[in-house]
Amino acid sequence: MVTWNFTATGTYYITTSWSGTSDYAGADSETLTVFVGPDSFVQFNGPYYNYIFGQVSIANYELLPLQGDNDFLSIPLGTAVSFSFDFTVLQAGQTVSNVQSETIKIPGTTRTETLPVDVPSDLQPLMLPDDFNQTVNNQFCFVLQNNDGNYSLNVNSLNSDEMSSIVQGSECTAFVNASQNIEENVWYSVTESVSDNGITASLYSTNGTLIQSTVAPYNAANMIETIMLITNNIDRAVVFNDLTVKAPIAPTQTPESKEKTTNENGLLLLYVSLTIILVATSTVALVYFKKHKPKTQRKIEGPIA
Repeated sequence: MVTWNFTATGTYYITTSWSGTSDYAGADSETLTVFVGPDSFVQFNGPYYNYIFGQVSIANYELLPLQGDNDFLSIPLGTAVSFSFDFTVLQAGQTVSNVQSETIKIPGTTRTETLPVDVPSDLQPLMLPDDFNQTVNNQFCFVLQNNDGNYSLNVNSLNSDEMSSIVQGSECTAFVNASQNIEENVWYSVTESVSDNGITASLYSTNGTLIQSTVAPYNAANMIETIMLITNNIDRAVVFNDLTVKAPIAPTQTPESKEKTTNENGLLLLYVSLTIILVATSTVALVYFKKHKPKTQRKIEGPIA
């Protein structure tokens, strides 16, 4: 067993190789795509703002990884409107803080605050923006996007503000919350297809049992995207595998020229049949006429006895 500690959020591609032995040939495993979310962290509550401890000289750099990546991967699907893939969710980290903390209750109130304990001498408080918690990209989603008939599968992590906007409803977005049916270390399969009636998204367990299925009706002219929420990806990694895309099957149509050929052949056959009948009738009449033609008396010369 190999353990790998992720040091940064982002997209990773993992494969293994074996050089083989004298008795067996070497082999390469399939490539797994792994999406790693941001680490958790401890926020300290001040009277007017929240803060973390870090080095002031690199404050912007220290805050950025805490927000996590937004766009992990985009896979073009073209005009294909049916696809499937597998995924699983893994625990990838734990609460990270080099400053111990304790939670205390403010006397005379019901409010609590998280306060630091034994702050290292090289760290100082770094104030967080007022909307920092709403801008952390922690909602991991698979997004089917329609770009004027060309589809793509996008892997995104959305923040709280973006999710609130989606949940409130948009005529151009269909939202599917599958996070309540997902457990860690379990493989799942997703299938999605687009038809004239709408977009169908289905979630299956590893043994093929249907867990959740949603049909989002839409007008093909205004549907922009379908979003399937998978998990909160703080301290988690999502493993993606086995994307299968199926091209749409065009309806079978009878060529127009084939119908004309059939009609022409039918008329020609009728014409030939009539000709044969007429010829046969003329022949019979001719024979009949010759057969019943009265005989001419032969003139006999000489005396009559």
